[in-house]
Amino acid sequence: MAEGSVVKGVQIEVASMSAAAYAWNPATEEGTAPLVPEEIEPEERDIPVPTGFTVSRVNRVVSGVSLAFIRMTANAPDFGGDTIVFEISTNGGASYGAVTKERSAVEAEYGPMQDGVTYSIRGVIVSATGRRGAATSAVNLTSIFGPELVVNGAFSTDTAWDKQAGWTIGSGVATHSGAGGSIYQAVTLVAGQTYCLSFSVTAYTSSTMTPYLSGSTTASGPSVSAVGSYTQYLVAPAGSTILGFGTSGTMSIDNVSLRRISG
Repeated sequence: MAEGSVVKGVQIEVASMSAAAYAWNPATEEGTAPLVPEEIEPEERDIPVPTGFTVSRVNRVVSGVSLAFIRMTANAPDFGGDTIVFEISTNGGASYGAVTKERSAVEAEYGPMQDGVTYSIRGVIVSATGRRGAATSAVNLTSIFGPELVVNGAFSTDTAWDKQAGWTIGSGVATHSGAGGSIYQAVTLVAGQTYCLSFSVTAYTSSTMTPYLSGSTTASGPSVSAVGSYTQYLVAPAGSTILGFGTSGTMSIDNVSLRRISG
């Protein structure tokens, strides 16, 4: 339009829509609602001490041998997302480690128990966000091994042991070299009971050595063929009256101990 022109008229186009165009049907048009995030626990919530906490000693057969284990139980937590954690200390409570179990489980077992060790066991509730409540009072269990059955297990003198070919006792150890043979002594055993045998191989050159309990029958432990400290569990067969070590190699042993697991 040129400057100074006069507007003589305006044309306006109008369109209309029916009311149906503005109708809203939630059932067909709303779609699927987004997932609601899990509730975040209020940080001011007090996490309780576990209830129904119990500790007991149980026997479990492992590879044919009856061994002592610790069994722990507690009531299920009341708050969703909480879990029971069982913890054990073997150093008088200076530090605790969690017992491996399924997260939702309210019972667990730990073992086998070792000779001369006192176990402190407690339970604690841990929230879904990792917050810990107060732990239960610790329950103490001590290993249940009987008295020492071996005489002169330190080989401090050349006594108490019968020596076959190749064995000598001296300088605080029993040493074998040459022809095959055993070193052994009489012990008092109960048939069918489990015994904890520990010993050290202080020097090793060749072959293997096998510990055993023997009488009318023989129960042999795993053979060893290296310097180190060993712990084995043997079930006394009927008529067992002898603890021995047999080898055809060259090696020395020390610190022999045999104790009954009485649990």
